[in-house]
Amino acid sequence: MKKSILVIAVAMMLVLSQCKKNEIVKNNNGITPVTAMQQGPDIERILDFNKAVQAHRQNPDLRTREVVDIEEAADDIADLFNATYTEPTAYYIATESHQFSINLPLTADGKVLVDDVVAAYEQAVAEARKAYHGSALANKGYRRLMVTFDMQRDGEVSLDFDGQYGSKNDQPQHQTPHIDGPFSVGDDWLCGGQYIGKCDDPSIPGSADEKLKEQLYLKINDELPTAPEGYRMVFVRNREYEFSGPKYHGIYYTEDLDDTCIGWMYLNDYYAGEINNIYRILPDEKEFSLNAIYSFGRYYVESAIVYYEGQQHEPYYHKHVTNVRYGVLDYVNDDVIGFDDL
Repeated sequence: MKKSILVIAVAMMLVLSQCKKNEIVKNNNGITPVTAMQQGPDIERILDFNKAVQAHRQNPDLRTREVVDIEEAADDIADLFNATYTEPTAYYIATESHQFSINLPLTADGKVLVDDVVAAYEQAVAEARKAYHGSALANKGYRRLMVTFDMQRDGEVSLDFDGQYGSKNDQPQHQTPHIDGPFSVGDDWLCGGQYIGKCDDPSIPGSADEKLKEQLYLKINDELPTAPEGYRMVFVRNREYEFSGPKYHGIYYTEDLDDTCIGWMYLNDYYAGEINNIYRILPDEKEFSLNAIYSFGRYYVESAIVYYEGQQHEPYYHKHVTNVRYGVLDYVNDDVIGFDDL
């Protein structure tokens, strides 16, 4: 890892600014931030934590006795890791997860020592590296690291880590959509899992869940602002949820085990259902907005992965499950922080 780090955030309030130097312009690749990029509070926090990490690496015996809130400690670890090691906007055709926990002692006022948080960060990097290199997946990339915390009875807090890496592939291609959605005549696919291939020719690779995932990836990626030259996107304040039918409407779900083919018109319906749940239902349910400008920035949809789940005993069903992740978009100066592969 390079010793110095500079993370530059584009404050989402620029969208509303009347000041010419803060305006945004469109190009053929989407929306590109122009000049006067500002560091937001999350970036200052990540920079401060990185300074602590670098100081401890240079002097392993350093003890500052500084303290930080538990929630901030969890965010510091996840955000610095994701800014350094992850490729969140890559297209993953397969993913694997790994979980681990690290306990930290609490101070008398219920906080944690920065020294301990730095040690936990270094241990988290080591754990992620071990799992990543132990995987047999080809062309790997690390997708994201999530950190939550759980108070323990013995005066400690458990930091619970959920990491995910995957096999990267070329981005899917846009196709000529039908008037009712991205799928057109002939896009009839088996639902997924062990039911793969086109409905009329299972030897053709693909599945309905894979095709939905591709189209969601394209929509989400097309809506992300374009990173300025020399910068790359990172996401902070991450939120991750899963949803599926029949609780969430408009998502593929059936209790007919013989119903494994999804025709193109139904795929368009399910695509519309995915969009409705991702962009409207879940934000409303979880009480955040994809349109509001918060003091720390604006939430974007970061990624969505659709996968098949089936149950062969009562209640019998085939269904699609969607894992969706949201985050506040920041930009990292690639010349300074670089990108470190685990």
